[in-house]
Amino acid sequence: MKKIGLTGGSGSGKSRISAILREHGAEIFDCDAIYKQMLCSDAEMNSAIDTAFPGVYRNGCLDRKLLAKCVFGDAGKLALLNEITHPRVVRELEKRIAASNANYAVIEAIGLIESGIAGICDLLVAVTADREIRVCRIMDRDGLERNAAEERLNAQKSDEFFKKHCDVCIVNNGGEDELRRKVKEIIALAEKNKTEKG
Repeated sequence: MKKIGLTGGSGSGKSRISAILREHGAEIFDCDAIYKQMLCSDAEMNSAIDTAFPGVYRNGCLDRKLLAKCVFGDAGKLALLNEITHPRVVRELEKRIAASNANYAVIEAIGLIESGIAGICDLLVAVTADREIRVCRIMDRDGLERNAAEERLNAQKSDEFFKKHCDVCIVNNGGEDELRRKVKEIIALAEKNKTEKG
């Protein structure tokens, strides 16, 4: 199985790339989706978050917007949240990949590099887009005001960070035909890298 790591900041369009890769036989492992599922099932992780960030649970349920407001813009708090969640998500991710029979495993994660997941990938792909496009995508997708969307982007790694640590970079400002061409190139590169790594 070829493992393709897909990363980039919020609103860059990772999910659209994943959807096209799925058409080519890939199984998508969205680390953010796994995290959200674990918030409903992992009592230990919820307890750790509740202890670290008092007040973000209301009536026993995590208020994700309140947690986001708490950590975005505060590097120390964001690092603490990642310290709690990353190892647990990685363990769950590895279990799911091991159970897959797909030709390609696409691991979609904004924290792909920092979490250590990059080390299991055959190819690392960064997805970027112009900032204004990303702000609008986040506002539409998450129902946020502009200021909240801007704060989220400001708290994340720069495009330069992703480009530096990845094998290839896709600029996703629109254009379906161009995206599909680039996805074919990604698959070819993943095959090549897998062969070279043995």
